[in-house]
Amino acid sequence: MKNLSVLTKSMIVALTIAGVGATAIAAPAANTKAVTGSSEAVSAMQSKISLTQAIEIAKQNAKGDLVNAEFDYDDDDNGKGAVTGEYEVEFVSNGTAYEVKIDANTGKVLSSQVDVEDDD
Repeated sequence: MKNLSVLTKSMIVALTIAGVGATAIAAPAANTKAVTGSSEAVSAMQSKISLTQAIEIAKQNAKGDLVNAEFDYDDDDNGKGAVTGEYEVEFVSNGTAYEVKIDANTGKVLSSQVDVEDDD
């Protein structure tokens, strides 16, 4: 290292730091269980169905105005080694609430629930 110029030494140090930093950022994305706070976000990004697609699927099973749509992360791997998730999409129309749950990987409607509000 004695024969290397200051610029060369600086470049080696900079590239080493950049490589370590890139590895630290990429490692949690490869293992979603290693990321405590953002496992849900990582799972949502890795799902095959987007939130927009889930809303379109839910519209076929419910009516009204969209009031909420979110990804629900299930950290129970069910013995398959993969984290699962679903979208929960909610609509409201004339005192009736509709909730549709959609599998985030297949787009299959898992459940559809209708709740009519009472006058009470």
